[in-house]
Amino acid sequence: MHQNAHSRFHTVFFSADGSTLLFCIQDSRNASRFYAWDIKEEVFSASFKSPWLLTAECCYLSWNKQELVLCGDEIEIWEYAEHTCRLLTRLTIKKPYNSVKFSQCSVSVDNQFLVCCIADVILAYNLHAYDIDSSKQVLRGHLGRIEFCRFLKVNRYLISYGVDGIVFLWDISESKAVGFARIAEGQESIVSMAVSTEEDKAVCFTSSNRVCMVKLCELGSALPMKPWTTPSKGQVSKADTSPQLQEEIASTSENCNLSLEDDMFEAMSSSDSEEEMDFSYYLSD
Repeated sequence: MHQNAHSRFHTVFFSADGSTLLFCIQDSRNASRFYAWDIKEEVFSASFKSPWLLTAECCYLSWNKQELVLCGDEIEIWEYAEHTCRLLTRLTIKKPYNSVKFSQCSVSVDNQFLVCCIADVILAYNLHAYDIDSSKQVLRGHLGRIEFCRFLKVNRYLISYGVDGIVFLWDISESKAVGFARIAEGQESIVSMAVSTEEDKAVCFTSSNRVCMVKLCELGSALPMKPWTTPSKGQVSKADTSPQLQEEIASTSENCNLSLEDDMFEAMSSSDSEEEMDFSYYLSD
């Protein structure tokens, strides 16, 4: 690969299994080309150029390495194969989402669901639907930009956190939030999260060096391989949190500073500590 002095890297991500490095190079004419680097073999496994997408704000290579997702001015799903890629579908992004950037995207282990985080909402798609674009569900609950999301129990749940310092658990089968826990306090922010192998605990690290363990209880099994009910043409299903959950979030967030930059710069230095809290969910039948 030749890179001239006017080219620059964009969008560097690892694949789900960590075996492939995905990145984009943009030249002086703002034309972008996407590359996949096989870390073990130390060779380029694929490269291609999208005719419509100038750059990708986030990307994701599925666990089976068959689909590559690019998120930018639109969402593109490519068939990933050795040395070449083929565009499968394009998902349009309408206002107000086209004025902000994507932060995360992920595909479930069974390749049934795609989620894309943009601003304070999560766009969820059923990749097995006849019309993927029409299967879109909008998950709302966060009070600021979402910084992390991950599937649990193969495809049943999604766990996320954002600049609001709140961890959410979403039930994909119900297309709604089923629980939350406020982690950050005051000017803190959540820096990172790790989920246990058994997926019964999540550990959050905060900007003030606190370690919080969240217990994930009463989680159901993975969803069967079946399509969602497709919304009526021209309609998008909005999956909001329950009124009670919204009231609880609002009551705990009145004095919360949602600026990530402020949280990072004003973070207080303290000794490491560990806290544990229950995060129990009682799912509807």
